[in-house]
Amino acid sequence: MEESSNDRITRAIERALSEGPFTIQQLAAEAGVSYDTLYSWVKGRRVPRPENVRQLASGLSRRSDLLRELAGALNEAVESENR
Repeated sequence: MEESSNDRITRAIERALSEGPFTIQQLAAEAGVSYDTLYSWVKGRRVPRPENVRQLASGLSRRSDLLRELAGALNEAVESENR
């Protein structure tokens, strides 16, 4: 049986929460929705609208960019200490 797009969205949100350095409240804020709304998406009680999924993806992309920048700065700091 093929996985539905709603199931894939739910699994992606669950993965973001389990692997990401943020809480469900922070992730909800990134998506511009309430904690209760995001929680209901994760539990499969509600289906997010496409624009909410896009907002969430955009927020995660911004956070990812910020984390990459931070990792780069930390690596540069360590390398300059070792010179």
